[in-house]
Amino acid sequence: MTTIVGAPPATALTSQERRVLEVTERYGAKDTLIRSTDTPFFPWINGFELRLIRVDNRTGIFTLDVKSSGDTWLGKHRHRGGVVATTLQGAWNYAEYDWVANVGDYAHEFPGVAHTLHFYADTVVRFEVAGALEFLNDDETLKSLMDAWDFLDLYIEWCKANSQPFNEDVLF
Repeated sequence: MTTIVGAPPATALTSQERRVLEVTERYGAKDTLIRSTDTPFFPWINGFELRLIRVDNRTGIFTLDVKSSGDTWLGKHRHRGGVVATTLQGAWNYAEYDWVANVGDYAHEFPGVAHTLHFYADTVVRFEVAGALEFLNDDETLKSLMDAWDFLDLYIEWCKANSQPFNEDVLF
């Protein structure tokens, strides 16, 4: 826990800046802390596990941690919006690229890109996803589509089936 010592510094804000700050404090969204430990990982497909971190119920942007204890692949998929990935543990790559992301690495993926995800054993990656993911058949036709609501539904159903509490803090 952090201890704050002393009084805050005197403000140098103008009266107009203070008014804007008051408007922000009254009408702006409040800062939010979501503890990843408040939401468990749950099984998904091909040895992947998911932990839903956030679902923005206004924009459809969602954040989830994807984990695998073994070396595994996710079928080819296309992003309909941008994706940001941060490697928290282990290493991962795409079959179509010549790079491997390691701990601390950051990847930005653009809308419309299709690729095949590979996780090395003991990997955890945090993905922030805008829009839907299109999962593709071998002939690259559409197999299925998943967006924030689909991932939220998976989490809710897993909670029900496993008598676990649903962490409503993930919604904002």
